[in-house]
Amino acid sequence: MTILFCTLGNTWEIPFEALALTCYDSEIDLYKKSPEYYKISQIRVKHVNQIANQIIIFSTDQEHIFQNFKELIISIEKYLNYKSKKIDKIDIFVLDGVSDISSNDEVIHFDNMILSVISKFKIENPESQIFLSIAGGRKTMSSSLHNAGFTLGADCVFHIIELRDKIGNLVNKYNDEKKKDDFNIIDKLNFVLPVFVGKYPDNDIFTEELQEDFRSEIYQYFNRFKKLDTKIFQKNLKNQIKNRLKIEFNIYKVPKEITIRNFIFNQLEKATFYYMNSIDSTEDIFKTLFKLRKETIQKLKEYKLGVNKDKKEDELKLLMMLPKTDLHCHLGGVLDCKDLINLSNLIQQEIEKEIDNNKDIPKNLDQFKILIKNYGGLKNLNIANIKKSTLILYFISLFENDVKGLENFIFNEYQDEENFRNIGIVNYERLGDIQGSSLLQNIKTIKYAVKCCIEKAIDENVKHLELRCSPINYTKEGLSEQKVIKAILEQMDVYNDKISLVLIIIASRHKKMSEIYRIIELISDIYESQDKYLQKLFCKFFKGIDLAGDESKGNFEEIRMAFLRAMNFNLNITIHAGETSDVSSIYKAIYYLNAERIGHGLKLIEDNSLLNKIRERKIAIELCPSSNFQICNFKDNYYKNKYNTNGFNNEQLKEYPLKYYLDNGLRITINTDNPGISRTNITNELLKASRLTNDGLSLWDILKILKMGFKSYFLDFETKKELYLKAEKDIDNFIEYFINQKRAL
Repeated sequence: MTILFCTLGNTWEIPFEALALTCYDSEIDLYKKSPEYYKISQIRVKHVNQIANQIIIFSTDQEHIFQNFKELIISIEKYLNYKSKKIDKIDIFVLDGVSDISSNDEVIHFDNMILSVISKFKIENPESQIFLSIAGGRKTMSSSLHNAGFTLGADCVFHIIELRDKIGNLVNKYNDEKKKDDFNIIDKLNFVLPVFVGKYPDNDIFTEELQEDFRSEIYQYFNRFKKLDTKIFQKNLKNQIKNRLKIEFNIYKVPKEITIRNFIFNQLEKATFYYMNSIDSTEDIFKTLFKLRKETIQKLKEYKLGVNKDKKEDELKLLMMLPKTDLHCHLGGVLDCKDLINLSNLIQQEIEKEIDNNKDIPKNLDQFKILIKNYGGLKNLNIANIKKSTLILYFISLFENDVKGLENFIFNEYQDEENFRNIGIVNYERLGDIQGSSLLQNIKTIKYAVKCCIEKAIDENVKHLELRCSPINYTKEGLSEQKVIKAILEQMDVYNDKISLVLIIIASRHKKMSEIYRIIELISDIYESQDKYLQKLFCKFFKGIDLAGDESKGNFEEIRMAFLRAMNFNLNITIHAGETSDVSSIYKAIYYLNAERIGHGLKLIEDNSLLNKIRERKIAIELCPSSNFQICNFKDNYYKNKYNTNGFNNEQLKEYPLKYYLDNGLRITINTDNPGISRTNITNELLKASRLTNDGLSLWDILKILKMGFKSYFLDFETKKELYLKAEKDIDNFIEYFINQKRAL
């Protein structure tokens, strides 16, 4: 059964306009000639998937109520029921003794009537669909109906508006008064438009113990309704219609009470406390999750990921649907082997032009590999008069589009992810020698890397990406720092309408202090640049500074003096700390450099006092599960009770600190770090985080972590708010999919 609820004011036409939307089939479609028929059909396809065959009307005790009711029934019989019975029944509930809503008490009494009737219907017909039309009567009446839908749940709430012309004037229904009488209700449908307002889930406000009490209250109240004798009314109608009346109808006078309204709102208040217990008050979650039924919340908490390897693909598909952020992604490590080969093909002619006739360069792959070995690796490769980036691209081209062959060369045994663990920071960085500062030394390669990174992020449903790099590292073959920055920003701007983007500039702690000051000067110079185009792009995308590199190097007192100048620009600050060094580097990042986010922060688990301070200051931790696993080694649920080729017993390894941080209220984010080097993407990182957590992460945990990402990015308040609200809608859609999926199982 599907039922339409609406309010009735001075005109019967509005309930009929609502019925025309919800009662249609191949025989009858009263909106068929509407100039806005496409929009109307879309509402039906998306939100009105069953035909309403019953209507309940709420009204005040007005003088012309019977006349309005009569006109409505006549029109239904004439236009909807004339071929076959479309509308079975109409019930009208009239607030006794109230001719118009003119006081707060009368609003409450009207609320009580609507809540009572809808509650009774939902109790007796739990599987039925409910449509609400909030177009009729005074605004207080339609508002009461809307609030009832929000409180109790409704499958489709819609308004009906009058059409306007291009300059905002109401479309004139009648050309002149003489033609006014020639218009019937069907003609008038061409001048109105139903508009979808919302869909509200059933509100689980009653525990099983209270259901019977509530039912009893409802029926006691209904026993006090006065059902009017409509025999004479029906006889007059039959005479006027001149055929058998097909519709069953009833009219009830409803006493002015507040019992049911008070009962419902008391339960809502109790439910608030119930959900505060069901949803820990310290949990920072998407707001849309607060409206879920307790069973759905429980399912989200019980649905574990990262435990069973056989479910990997299904879990990745599920995680792919979620809106994500990636706040820690290095431009120098984004390209995978396929990207590298595509890049070499893209600029093949330029490579050959520089390489031709140089006798020192091997012309086949095996000889070039020997040359690399003799130089002690790609990083040390150096042939006179040939740019290193050209040498690397030429070397890649020798693989002749053999992606697997290039992967074998770079990763060798690390292609098996079970072996790609605990290799240390030096070996990990060596895997990136074929890209990064060795490769990104001209405008084309830089823009290509930015393009690849952003497009992959979009494919993984990333809504906000923060890309970081050290532009000084890309100036070894003639580019200036400002040209490097401009190339990055121009490519980012191409995707401005598809994804939210931020650039973070890295200073290196392991290099000379003069280079850190050089970074600060670069930032200052661009802010004051005569190149207004660059300045505009810089202000648009550049939001923060990072300190990276060997944690054992660098004097924090000296670095602080350099960073003080950066702080004058009100920059956001994130610091690599606690990845390979001890917890003291995290302490210095916070107290010396005022870090708002910590990159990695794995050693924070060693100092609960510092952990508490980070929680109090809401400093976010940028975890990167794959690179953390590959560099440092942690337990992985996929390899329980198993030794790998390096002799590691998974059960003897340390726990990944993510769950400990999460349970202790830290603001945790999941990120890719170097997706090309780590052979990963952000969706896989969420699954990897689950795999590294004992017994996996629940979907509830994942949603909490995603919310933290949307709270921790470096954006202004208004932009952050706008992006977050969009994420809320995406989460809402995901939850609906998840619920439907669970029902189907």
